[in-house]
Amino acid sequence: MSNRGEPAPAPSASAERCLRYGSAITPLPNVQALLVWSATQELCTLYALQLHRDGEESAVLERCCRRFVTFVLQSAPASETQRLAARLFARFPLPPQGPLVLVGSDFQQRVWRQLQTLAPGQTHTYGELAEAIQRPQAWRAVANAVAANPLHWLIPCHRILPASGGLGGYRAGSHVKRLLLQAEGIDLN
Repeated sequence: MSNRGEPAPAPSASAERCLRYGSAITPLPNVQALLVWSATQELCTLYALQLHRDGEESAVLERCCRRFVTFVLQSAPASETQRLAARLFARFPLPPQGPLVLVGSDFQQRVWRQLQTLAPGQTHTYGELAEAIQRPQAWRAVANAVAANPLHWLIPCHRILPASGGLGGYRAGSHVKRLLLQAEGIDLN
C-alpha cells in the first residue's frame, strides 16, 4: 500500500526477484512476527507467531513460498529485520504508515481495503463487513478473504468477530487475537 492506503502494484517482472524474511519480537507478550519484504522495503507478509510453537515458522515460510512462487526468499540479517520491526511497531497498537504489497484477487483486496478503514478499538461482524463493501449476501466470501489476509494486524482482521459471539478464528491463534484486541482497549468480558 502506498502512504495513501492504495495497494502498491506487485513487484514487476524486471524487479529483483528476491524477497527477504526474518523474525522479530513484537510488543505483544510471547508473540513474534515473521516479516517478508521486498528489496524496496515494501512489506509483503506479516504473520504473528506464538513463541515456542514448534514448526510454526517453517509452516508459514512454506506458505510464503507457495504465495510468492516466482520469488526467492532469503533470510535477512537479524539487525535488518529488527530495524524494519522497530519501524512497524513504533505506533503500536496503531498500524504503521508505509508501503505494503497486497497480492490477492480484486475481491480480497476490496475486503482488505475496507478492513483498513475500521477504527482501532471497534469490532465488527463478517456481515457488517460484507454490507460495507456493498455485498451483503457475500459474508462467507468476506470471511474467506479475511482469513487470507497476509498482513496480520496491519490489515486488522482481528477486529472482525462472529455475529454469534466469541472471538472466532485467527490464523495466529485466538490468544494472539485476544491480545491484539485488548491492546486496542476492547473489553472482551
